[in-house]
Amino acid sequence: NSNIFTIPVNIKEDVLVLSKIADSIRYIPLSNDLLLRDINTLKVDKQGAFYITDSKGDGVFKFDKDGHFVCQISSRGQGAEEYINISDIDLYQDHISFCNGSNSILYFDLEGNFLKRRKLSDNWIFTVSSGDTIYGSNCRTLATIIGEKENVYSFDTPEETLLSMHSTHFTRNGSQIYWEDLFNDTIYNINKGIPSPFVYIDFGEMKLPEDIIRNNEIYSNNEITHYCT
Repeated sequence: NSNIFTIPVNIKEDVLVLSKIADSIRYIPLSNDLLLRDINTLKVDKQGAFYITDSKGDGVFKFDKDGHFVCQISSRGQGAEEYINISDIDLYQDHISFCNGSNSILYFDLEGNFLKRRKLSDNWIFTVSSGDTIYGSNCRTLATIIGEKENVYSFDTPEETLLSMHSTHFTRNGSQIYWEDLFNDTIYNINKGIPSPFVYIDFGEMKLPEDIIRNNEIYSNNEITHYCT
């Protein structure tokens, strides 16, 4: 009973012109105070400062709006304020949170000061917060955590299981949270902890056939490289 927007896609004809989605472009050179080897995630706060995760150096680094290095937030370790690894970060209002590799989320203020640690029931790879609600995702599974109550929605079947290395994505638009389900061509809007279909991407003849099982062998199947998902 959802109103779903359908977006038809023609890869051969559709070209996204940058001027359609941006008024201007600004290049910001980063200072040479440290070496970033593999930028994985980038978040920007209201002051224009941005926070970068380096998956090779496994850290979160803050730069001001002009690209000057400000600080590294926390560090790897076993302490209460440290992380084992960082799979995702989220910037919400006046704090930044790390999705830690030990079934927990670490919270810091925007100056890098530790605030709290929140334990989770599972090792969610991607997380995003909205008020008192936490949304977690691990491959094709979505969890909504409101207070101590947790609801889990899985889109896998026994034959179709992908390892957590294949990402799913959250997007924030104001107070609205959206979630992209891998291999489902659908973007969900999460309202009060419940996901509802919001956008369906119609790839037409380029859509991955339904009789192909979605598991990790799919990435070595050369016969399906021209399909979209």
